[in-house]
Amino acid sequence: MKWFIRITAFAAVLFIAVLLIAGVASAQIFPSGPEPGPETPGATAITSGPGDKMYPAVAGDIIVWLDNTTWSVQVYNVTSGESLTIPGEGIYAVVSMRQVDVSGDHVVWTGVSAATGACDIYLYDIAEDSVTPLTSDPAIQMFPSISDDLVFWMNVEETTGMSEIYWYNIGNGYHSSYLEDPSINRIFPTIGGETLAWFDDDGDVSGHLNLNWFAESIGERAVFESSTNPSSPPAVSSDGRLITWVAEVNGSLILLMMDISNREERVITGEEALPTNPAIDGNYIVWADYRNGNGDIYLYDIQSGQERQITSDNAEQIFPDISGDRIVWMANNDGYWNIYLATADGPATMPIPAPTGEAESTSPPIKVSSSIFSSGTSIPVRHTCDGDDASPPLSWSGVPEGAKSLALIVDDPDAPKGSFTHWVIYNISPEESGLVEGLPHERDLPGGLHQGLSDFGTIGYGGPCPPPGPAHHYIFHLYALNRIPDLPGGADRAALEAEMQGSIIAEGVLVGTYGR
Repeated sequence: MKWFIRITAFAAVLFIAVLLIAGVASAQIFPSGPEPGPETPGATAITSGPGDKMYPAVAGDIIVWLDNTTWSVQVYNVTSGESLTIPGEGIYAVVSMRQVDVSGDHVVWTGVSAATGACDIYLYDIAEDSVTPLTSDPAIQMFPSISDDLVFWMNVEETTGMSEIYWYNIGNGYHSSYLEDPSINRIFPTIGGETLAWFDDDGDVSGHLNLNWFAESIGERAVFESSTNPSSPPAVSSDGRLITWVAEVNGSLILLMMDISNREERVITGEEALPTNPAIDGNYIVWADYRNGNGDIYLYDIQSGQERQITSDNAEQIFPDISGDRIVWMANNDGYWNIYLATADGPATMPIPAPTGEAESTSPPIKVSSSIFSSGTSIPVRHTCDGDDASPPLSWSGVPEGAKSLALIVDDPDAPKGSFTHWVIYNISPEESGLVEGLPHERDLPGGLHQGLSDFGTIGYGGPCPPPGPAHHYIFHLYALNRIPDLPGGADRAALEAEMQGSIIAEGVLVGTYGR
């Protein structure tokens, strides 16, 4: 129940944020596509800054995404190179994951009325250049999904926090609830072909969620009962045969796939992976993975069983989608989120050079751990903004002999506006083997340690504090340096990273998660 109450709170925050917007750019159709952004070898940047372009979806030749500068939905035709911004008419797009989708000539998205604050689902017909509101009631509507003429979404009652699934038939205008039962929470409806997948708790007050699907083509409704807990929304292939999702299994995040034609479950990733937000179509699964300390895009060939790394760099690459062999995702290579496009039969990896002057480490990675959570698992509440906001205990081993100092940066790459810095600490002696729990919020600590400024605007550790929804990842980057940074206490991340240029001789990563 808490999950759904928090979703309601999330939507309320979005209302307030939108109503504070002033001077939003008017919508218009552009004669040509957006200017290209920073290059990623093997991929094409189809947008550029300033401003962030986020959370793309693709179907055939059409790519859609959300623009957090104009709070609008943008549409791009890969073949013609033409793009347009969907006319707003006082409706602003909710810029968040899974709030826009596309199929054929139709785009659906979650929008908020600047006049009333109502959160509803909207349909755009590309051929007719027309917008149709699909909902208009006091409940909160979100997470739309579309396949051909069918649109599904979540309907959250503000008073109870309970969620159910609604649907709309574009062909005949029929609109109704789906499997209505006020005692069951149903979330994240996703449709592909004639198969609808979702999670629900079957009325279980513990909040445990199971994967459900209804396949109209074979007339089957099924529940995949499991002791695992899903950690990302499901994705369905365009033919409706395959479903993929991420679940937590024995403290590890595992990417799973279900073939509904024979109910065969397949484990896609191993314990070394940290997958999130998968998409599936044809013969491929794509997802973002944090196993290397930052988000990279990975591809799995279902037929051959082979995994390939699509991106390999220091930038964040997250929230991929796939249609046929066409892959899109959002990446932050220059301080702005932009949309990238590649094909599944492209290079096995697409490396991006490290920033100029950065030393290439030849030392083995430093092993970083915590006594209160293992990599890929949840950070305890005490160490978040919902608890005491105490810094967690950390330990490490494998610091190379040439190290003169250590530095630690903790960030959240899943934050709505890009990477958010939670902790900056430096001038750590290479003789130290860890940090104790609950360090004070002071610039200068015993032993010569300095703490810097987080993106909260405070000194020292600021714990996870994500908006309601899927869990975020918190990356603890530990760097061994061949020098001591010439910085006083209170420096921000940018200043520290500038000082570290050319000085990193080894590094290690620990990844924690936290959702609300």
